[in-house]
Amino acid sequence: MREADRRCGVADLLMQRLFDIARQQGCGRVEWQTEHDNTSARRFYEALGAKIHDGKVFYRVEL
Repeated sequence: MREADRRCGVADLLMQRLFDIARQQGCGRVEWQTEHDNTSARRFYEALGAKIHDGKVFYRVEL
């Protein structure tokens, strides 16, 4: 995405639509992840009302 295209509200609309679909499907939550150092994404997610969830540990096996 070009920098000039950022902060136009598209990502917010997409996330809100995702939340609407999840509610319609009877989901109790939506979960996702980002890198620790992706501060702009973290600010965006926090502005949506998302909270960091410490209850899970993410594992990966590099092949």
